[in-house]
Amino acid sequence: MNLLIVLVFKEKKKFLLAFVFLLCLNPAKNVYGQTLLPFEIRIIDVSYPPIVSVHDEQDSDNTYIRYGLDVKYELENPNDETVSILMGNCYNLPFYHINASFEEKGLRISYGHGAWTMVCSQSFETGLKAKQTERIKFGIDSYSDENLPNGFYTLWLDINYDDVNYPTIVSHAFMNITDEGVEIRIEWGDKTDNYFREVEFSFSFIFIPILAMSVLVLLMRKRKNKKNFI
Repeated sequence: MNLLIVLVFKEKKKFLLAFVFLLCLNPAKNVYGQTLLPFEIRIIDVSYPPIVSVHDEQDSDNTYIRYGLDVKYELENPNDETVSILMGNCYNLPFYHINASFEEKGLRISYGHGAWTMVCSQSFETGLKAKQTERIKFGIDSYSDENLPNGFYTLWLDINYDDVNYPTIVSHAFMNITDEGVEIRIEWGDKTDNYFREVEFSFSFIFIPILAMSVLVLLMRKRKNKKNFI
């Protein structure tokens, strides 16, 4: 099986090998100069309610909440060969993205993608890679409730972040969160899937786990302080 290698990073000074490849290759062409077809990433479903976790800020008495939404998707490589994407910083592909317009002013979503500072590649075999799951992890600045705030959210997956960029046809998932429930709409080309979920947050199933995690964080902090005192 032949392997198509795509160069998608720009840090020429850090990686001499990357610089040599950059002189020879176009990011959207293979080693034979053929133009590569874009990947297609189709979102199938978005989980709700979100997975909630409490974190303790280092060297601080504050805690913050992170949210997670599991997104099921399909990724298709329409090229006749396996495509290997070479990266200057090692990421896990594809990338997730999320933004939102909130009813409450002053709120802002924050998220990022971790990477190893090393040259690596990730390969995508030809054909459809079905039933994949990506967890979208994010926080909301100046917000500490376990329930997501009312607003209109947009989610999508692609291969476009930092210095990694490969042509991708994407679908979008839209979440409209109101006091009545959550309406989720997934758009792919001319097709639109709509479904509505009435979510009633249970005090016993939502608040108590958050409270338990907060108590655990405090106990761990006290234990750490006791060790340092000894």
